[in-house]
Amino acid sequence: MESNVTSKLSNYLDDLLRPTIEDILKQSVVDQDFDFIQCLRHHQCSSKLKPTTLL
Repeated sequence: MESNVTSKLSNYLDDLLRPTIEDILKQSVVDQDFDFIQCLRHHQCSSKLKPTTLL
């Protein structure tokens, strides 16, 4: 019984939070190599990357 309640709670929270989290992460997740290079160049030009930055 407890497992079922936990599972239902997990599914409910997933349904509730996933759209919001995906929207937030969409801004920082790179899907393709070209996007990665483009983001890398943007950050390099905007001085967000430092010599100590680990990729």
